[in-house]
Amino acid sequence: MKSLSKIIPFISLLIIIIPTLYIVKEWNNSKKYENTKLNITISELKQDWGKPDYDWVNINNSNPKDKSRVLKYKFWYGYYIFKTDTEGKKITQKFMDD
Repeated sequence: MKSLSKIIPFISLLIIIIPTLYIVKEWNNSKKYENTKLNITISELKQDWGKPDYDWVNINNSNPKDKSRVLKYKFWYGYYIFKTDTEGKKITQKFMDD
């Protein structure tokens, strides 16, 4: 019975800490996304955000010279998506996907 009385406060603490950490992490990611400026290079984006979870060239059959890229970062709540210009050098658009 004594061991159960020691476990209950620990579990109660975890029930409070885990959701709090989740909320703080999502809030930080949201602020980071809002503060990310457009017209920066891919290397600048990777310097701030790290390696993307997905990085692919956007295939545009109507314009074969279009070399735009899409970089996608996955977090607990959703995705942060960045798209480059047609040359694939500067970030021109950003999206959040829940």
